[in-house]
Amino acid sequence: MRRIVRAVIFDLDGVLVDTAKPAHMAANAALREFGKPELSFEEFMRRAWGRYSGDIFKDLVGDLGEGAAKRAMELYNEKRGEFIGEARLYPWTSRVLEELKARGLKLAITTHTVPGLAERILDHFGIAEYFDALVRGGEAPRPKPSPDPIILACERLGVRPEEAVYVGDNIVDVLAGRAAGCVAVALTTSRRREEFESAGADFILDRLDDLPALINGLRGEGIGGSPG
Repeated sequence: MRRIVRAVIFDLDGVLVDTAKPAHMAANAALREFGKPELSFEEFMRRAWGRYSGDIFKDLVGDLGEGAAKRAMELYNEKRGEFIGEARLYPWTSRVLEELKARGLKLAITTHTVPGLAERILDHFGIAEYFDALVRGGEAPRPKPSPDPIILACERLGVRPEEAVYVGDNIVDVLAGRAAGCVAVALTTSRRREEFESAGADFILDRLDDLPALINGLRGEGIGGSPG
């Protein structure tokens, strides 16, 4: 699978930063506001994690009307910002970003996290400087699993999708990466390996710090990574 690799595009939540706990807390705060049952952490991960917040609350409070779903989405994103102290930077993140940047690769993020909150998370953990482009929730015509956010990131980076590696922690990431024409790399922080195998991930990693070796292999600079 050797190819030219000029860029690496990351999902944010669950890949670079562990934000599952504050997102779960924020979702339940929004649900309480509208008198809806709270979700267990496991149910939140199954029903909501990795989805655009607008779609999440269309499902969870949509029976109360479009206005309620929109307000629940806004409240969820407000609360995610309030609970940012509960998020954690993965131990591999800074090291991997530094190594990839030192190799001359362009770096970008595509995330369902909305404008303002995405920048706040990056600034909070001191990693904004590594990225040459950022595509936030709602900026592309369609959210993942559409390839639109990844294609937009490639346009902003000035690379072709086939010159990019896309890394995500959810099934929608694999589907979007493959549809865009990128090498689709799945990280098993949020889903089981078997799910990614079924979705057709090109490579599956348990740790993001295996990514530089994988890219070496793709570029013909060494052997790295394990196929999905």
